[in-house]
Amino acid sequence: MYLCGKGMIPTHNSHLSCVWPYTYSLEVIRHFDLRPEKEVPHIGWIGRKRATDFVATTLQTWQAVIPNACYVLKPATGKHPQHILIDDRVAIDYGGLDNRGDIERFNSAEYGFIEIDQAEEANEDDVGVLLASRRKKLKNHRTGLMEALPYRALLTANPRDCWLKSRFIDHSDDTHLFIPALYKDNPYLPVGYVHTLEEAFSHRPDLLRAYRDGDWTSLSGVDQIILQEWISAAKMRRCEQPYTKRWVSVDPARYGDDNAVILGCENTRIIAAKALPYCGEPAVVQATEEVSIQLGRAPIIVEEVGVCGVGDYLEKDGFEVIHYCPSGKMADAGMELKYANPRSEICSRVGRYFQTGMFDVGMCAAVTFYPESEDAMVRRATQKVSEQLTWYHYRFRGQKIYVEPKEDIKKDHHGVSPDFGDCYINGVGHLHLIPTGDGQVNESDVESHRRLIQKYRRPG
Repeated sequence: MYLCGKGMIPTHNSHLSCVWPYTYSLEVIRHFDLRPEKEVPHIGWIGRKRATDFVATTLQTWQAVIPNACYVLKPATGKHPQHILIDDRVAIDYGGLDNRGDIERFNSAEYGFIEIDQAEEANEDDVGVLLASRRKKLKNHRTGLMEALPYRALLTANPRDCWLKSRFIDHSDDTHLFIPALYKDNPYLPVGYVHTLEEAFSHRPDLLRAYRDGDWTSLSGVDQIILQEWISAAKMRRCEQPYTKRWVSVDPARYGDDNAVILGCENTRIIAAKALPYCGEPAVVQATEEVSIQLGRAPIIVEEVGVCGVGDYLEKDGFEVIHYCPSGKMADAGMELKYANPRSEICSRVGRYFQTGMFDVGMCAAVTFYPESEDAMVRRATQKVSEQLTWYHYRFRGQKIYVEPKEDIKKDHHGVSPDFGDCYINGVGHLHLIPTGDGQVNESDVESHRRLIQKYRRPG
């Protein structure tokens, strides 16, 4: 069994995930002297944790790398899942490990090989069921005898503190081979891409060692965007701020089991909160306006995914609105090289804020996270946000950083939606766009504070 361990920067692993099973198939065809048949043997399985991710990424690479004349994509049948038919002689099944029915089917399946891309996403039990399916035998038309296929498994993965590290690195043996794959192995990266990634993770040297250099030696929490110790430090931090920005963030409920969360904040501290069960937009708009008015008609950040029209209704009622679409296109061409979507950029920005302890380094504006209110809802919201901020992790898609969507986080946390975490991150991630207003420090005071910082700044 082989683990091709890669950094977060794209390497030749994407190609290997496709070329290896294809060449395995050609070797089986040659060795067993297989002929075109109506019912061909299904000799292997390739996939990812989630079938949709495999179709959107790995299968796209397959179609780009393997000549179209060499295979045909076939739909699922009553007997077989979706598969790739190669030269009318063998087939490779493909899919995901997110369907219990498919996993149960592996108990009776017979393959020669399996290949899992992004194997760090999968748990060891599900992979174990697949490994046990490697028992396929075929008739060798040269000899007339039944022979076992060469039993192999290829797993490609980003560095993560998981079962792969224990099996392939910490306690490896002759049957488990670790193959490092680094960005230096990929001559096709865009010019300057490595430098771009180094800038994106300049605040996290541990991440750089893992994602750029493929370092698997120290991986505890390495892909976690906001660590618990940073949140704890923000809760303990007490300091005078150079200015105060008041804002409201609303995350409308998407599905029946989600909450519509509304948070009112001063800088990074929650001072007002409402949570509504799944409801229509009029109720969300009314509750949001109430919180905004409570904070002196503070500007409102509205997530566009969910109940449609909330932002438009708020603007119609005269409130200042910042529209935010987490899955939309990147507005900044430079950021588009680093991040897959605005959600990934916003989450990474908030991660930097908590890691450095400041959301405005130039003004020494600190990240604080302590509730001074006696309001039970504010305290509950602060607790929920504190818990859910640790649920976000860096992932990798193509050549860009991305953060898993809310639906994936729900699956990883027993169906609990990170509504409070999303709402808070959406707001803090837009702090640089929030203006100062009534009751906040005026520009002359800000300039005075800036001069004091320059005067007493430590050398270097």
